[in-house]
Amino acid sequence: MRFVESAGVGLFTELVTRGQEEVEDNAAGLTGHEIDRGLLLLRRITEEHASRYRRVTLDGNDLSGDYLLVEAMNIPLLGPNVPLAPEADSSDGLLDLVLVTGRERSGIEDYLRARLGGAAARLELPSRRGARVVLQASPAELHVDDDPWKPKPPVGGAASDWPEDQVHIALGGESDAVEVLAPRT
Repeated sequence: MRFVESAGVGLFTELVTRGQEEVEDNAAGLTGHEIDRGLLLLRRITEEHASRYRRVTLDGNDLSGDYLLVEAMNIPLLGPNVPLAPEADSSDGLLDLVLVTGRERSGIEDYLRARLGGAAARLELPSRRGARVVLQASPAELHVDDDPWKPKPPVGGAASDWPEDQVHIALGGESDAVEVLAPRT
């Protein structure tokens, strides 16, 4: 499946899934700015979410460990304008792999608190650059860009019945690139 922004597991998959559920389940309507609602929900998810052991490789290098999130980023921002990979450049032919452990949880919480308080905030998370990520995860745990990945379930089963498997995330060649036209000014 093609993606433009990011693909991964963990905090942001839960944000995408729960965000859609909260909007659909709230018949009275939601108040406040959409970005602020996203930041509030992400703060709750960050407080609640447990890290999980993930087998991960980047260009063949084993980076496996306990992670709150694993994100292969092609752009700097994710979700409600959170700069997970501020140095990401969609034209450099590399992915920025952001790996967040429980040690970085307080940094994310501080960032979210500052943003929600109207203050400028920096978020510095460990990331590495590479061309190919292999991640052990169930397809039902993944998000692709702004949507949960909804693979077709096995015959006679549900998406949650998918076994964990290797997910390969890579940038395609020149023929797979998305071309964006922008004005000169």
